[in-house]
Amino acid sequence: MKQTTSVKLLTWLALTFFVPFLLGSGLIYWYEKKDRQETFVKELQERTQALSTSMSEPLAYFASQEALRIAQVVVFNHKNIVEIFVYSDVFQIPLVHIDIPRRKQGELLSCEQPVDFEGESVGKIRITSTVDSVIKDFFSPFFKKILAIFLGMSFIGFLSMWLAFRRYMVLPMSRLLDQTHKITQGTMTEPCVWEGDDEFATLGKTIEAMRQKIFARLREVYLEARTDELTGISNRRDFLERVERDLARCYEQKQPFSLMMFDLDEFKQINDQYGHSVGDQILNIVSLSLKQNLRNGDLFARWGGEEFLLALPGTSKNQAYLLAEKLRRVLFNTPYPKNVHVTASFGVLEAQGTESFQTLLDAADAAMYLAKKRGKNQVVIYDPDNTEL
Repeated sequence: MKQTTSVKLLTWLALTFFVPFLLGSGLIYWYEKKDRQETFVKELQERTQALSTSMSEPLAYFASQEALRIAQVVVFNHKNIVEIFVYSDVFQIPLVHIDIPRRKQGELLSCEQPVDFEGESVGKIRITSTVDSVIKDFFSPFFKKILAIFLGMSFIGFLSMWLAFRRYMVLPMSRLLDQTHKITQGTMTEPCVWEGDDEFATLGKTIEAMRQKIFARLREVYLEARTDELTGISNRRDFLERVERDLARCYEQKQPFSLMMFDLDEFKQINDQYGHSVGDQILNIVSLSLKQNLRNGDLFARWGGEEFLLALPGTSKNQAYLLAEKLRRVLFNTPYPKNVHVTASFGVLEAQGTESFQTLLDAADAAMYLAKKRGKNQVVIYDPDNTEL
């Protein structure tokens, strides 16, 4: 069964107020009634014993009028007595019998005592009393106790309701506001886990589901904006943003930084001869083949058309040259559609610690075109003193 916030609050109130109140009242009532009845029995026994003592001489001398007067006084002073029966053992007849039917209501309790005179039994008496009058007398102080309990439980109930209101409404509402605030501020990576199935939890789960969908869509948009659609590697925009950070970090930490540019040789002829669909397949195969030979920290991007860039943080020009030769051989030995042979011309250089990325890019481009000028399918390291550049 779905528990709403109102159900939770009512359940909380019932468990912390009404149930303890009813249980406490019931226990007090049972204990007080039991104690009152025990006291009443004791008092009835004492009253019967006192009447037995008072009746000893009237029974011994068969003074019925005196016995009746004593019994009437007892009945008059104790409203709960409904019957007094005095029996003479000497004459074997009842001496006194007072019966008040109008008082006989509810539970009746009788107590019988022998009557002795000078060591000999002269008769017996029996007093019957109703318990209802005792219970009525008991209810007045009992309800005073109940009122005191009610006031105490009211305070506890108010405190409990405040705690329940804070737990089931204030805190979930505050959490919802914080959850929506993070989303409106663009913090989309922090999940918010909700438990339960009340209104706040349902709303929180709905907002969390919306956040996940929005985050997934934003991630798709982000990847689409920074990924080359054909090859799946970084595009020009993504490469530029990342390479500037890596270049600045290498300059700051005095680490080498190399840049590699390569262009597929005679790619226009491949497109003209086999069609652009084959050319697209070749570009995709080239990207996949080279990615398998790169480190995680290397930046690989399609710069445009059949031209690619590779940024190598922490790599010297000699290491970059060896990597370029390895990649050149990978490209040459990779199988392509239509048995096309693919080669590439590479330009490599190492930053000296002061150049901008645009300066490095122009130098790598110059080295790459020198490789093409020298016959293609080769690697050229940029040398500012080279007159061919």
